[in-house]
Amino acid sequence: MPGTVPAAGLVALPGNRFVTGGPGGGLLCFEASTSKRLWTVAADTHRILAADASAVYLVTRDGRLRAVDTGTRKVRWTVALEQTALRSPGSKAAPGARAAAGPDRLVVCGAYGTVFAVDTATGATVWEVVSQARSAVQPLVVGDAVYLGGRTLKGLNIRTGTQLWDPTDAKEPPKEDSGGWGPPVRYGESLWAMDGTAMTQARLATGVPTPNGSAVHGPLPHIPLVVQARTVFAVEGEGQGVSAYSAFNGKRFWTWSPESRGVWAMAGAGNRLFTVNSWKLTALPVVD
Repeated sequence: MPGTVPAAGLVALPGNRFVTGGPGGGLLCFEASTSKRLWTVAADTHRILAADASAVYLVTRDGRLRAVDTGTRKVRWTVALEQTALRSPGSKAAPGARAAAGPDRLVVCGAYGTVFAVDTATGATVWEVVSQARSAVQPLVVGDAVYLGGRTLKGLNIRTGTQLWDPTDAKEPPKEDSGGWGPPVRYGESLWAMDGTAMTQARLATGVPTPNGSAVHGPLPHIPLVVQARTVFAVEGEGQGVSAYSAFNGKRFWTWSPESRGVWAMAGAGNRLFTVNSWKLTALPVVD
């Protein structure tokens, strides 16, 4: 889209809107159905992390965490959190942090894997988990709970950071060098996550794995799984292709292999999986 900076990210807002970055660090809001620009805020935007019903949360170009109120269109707060590495070391382009917004909290996993939650009203840090992962892993928020991948798979109360279930109840990563648990995704009352060698399904309430699961060929655990309808999609190791699995029992339906390999991105919408590989956009079907 002309006049935007795609590297800043694109995040949906309530009310048929989305935000992205603009030249000079601007934060731009558009109407999704028409692409009409609704407003612009000078926010010094480097990377947009997440949004909720009242604010957009982003990393500034000097590495600070900032909240922009979408009602007043003014900066709500800005905090300096250098120790969390919101930007990847040695890279100006890499996002360096992953985040999810929930009730009164923004949960951020920094570039070095430390997870922290800030009060969305003030920006104050409420709780943190040091060295949860080796790098930034996308948190999953479901109601008052947040689920984390990384060295262990765990569920926490999003407001207090209190552990909901012990990570030892869940299957541990098989090898220290496997990359650990990738970002979890929700399916009904369970979650799916990649543990370095296979996908595992665990119950949201307890973290106890179900009998379901599927082996994959050299998985890439930190490429998020995507759930659409009753299908879980996973990128096979070394970017060999995308496989579709049953979200109910883990059975593999099919594997699609592209003509070339490259950096992957995946997203689901409208009972389709959309993939970008080597600058080519492909839509794949789900299995109902």
